[in-house]
Amino acid sequence: MAALVAHGLGPSEALVLFARSETFPDELFTANRGWSEAEWQAAAESLRARGLLDDGGITAAGRTLHDLIESTTDTLAATLYSVSEAELNALSERLGRLAGDLARQGAIPYPNPIGLPAPDQSG
Repeated sequence: MAALVAHGLGPSEALVLFARSETFPDELFTANRGWSEAEWQAAAESLRARGLLDDGGITAAGRTLHDLIESTTDTLAATLYSVSEAELNALSERLGRLAGDLARQGAIPYPNPIGLPAPDQSG
């Protein structure tokens, strides 16, 4: 959040920039995140006005900003992961089970922009 705020991106602008950087369809975010078409388009227009998007998608300036935000986020979050590999593996396993439970209950739609696979309906 700090990196987004530091670069003047609000929530919908951040999602539009991310969607364009990964070439995800707008509907994946508007449906899953509850943004109206008008909100989504206003955010896209704001990014166009800043030279971060054009009619073809994300611009070089938009890609540079996206990459900078990702890098900054990784750097800021690194201290959170300064634990042993065993602790990271245990956390990953627990979060994987939680994500699977949420997906099976329909709380995380599929497809989704966070890379979770289709829910396993077996259990």
